[in-house]
Amino acid sequence: MAGAASDAYNASLRLLACLTVAVQAAANPPANIQFLPGQQAGEDLSIYRDLCCEATAYVRVTTLYPSFQEFPAPDSLATPCQQQATALGYEVGIMRCVPTGSLEKIPTAEQWRAAHEQSMIDAKSIYKAICCYQGVYNLDAMLVGAWNPIGPQGGCLLGAVSFTHQIAGCGGMC
Repeated sequence: MAGAASDAYNASLRLLACLTVAVQAAANPPANIQFLPGQQAGEDLSIYRDLCCEATAYVRVTTLYPSFQEFPAPDSLATPCQQQATALGYEVGIMRCVPTGSLEKIPTAEQWRAAHEQSMIDAKSIYKAICCYQGVYNLDAMLVGAWNPIGPQGGCLLGAVSFTHQIAGCGGMC
């Protein structure tokens, strides 16, 4: 695929690099830092590995569409060959195991406090990664959303931030 990479792909590589630096500088960095393509981040992609309990920081592209006239809204008139700007949507997140206890013993308040503290460290790391990315594309429009906890579900807690970046032209997609 050499030479086939688009501006959108290269931008997502830059975001992953920023996420890598941010999480590795924080306490208890995730074991995995990677892309998780698809409709949602999946923590149970393998029967042999548990991305959640290994702790995984990820970048997921959520959307890509023409958006120039009223960013971040999609353009209603332009065609891909005529577009002046492209909106590139991301989800940046970190997933980790949460305390689960056993049949005889529920997680302690201290275990939940530690999980909460790690969740806040992860949220800070995600925003640092987004700030790093914004520093590279400082003249581009970006709309950064809120950090949202997802779960816990199946012993996994995920925290993620969605944001949209407006790339000049068609993002290398045409």
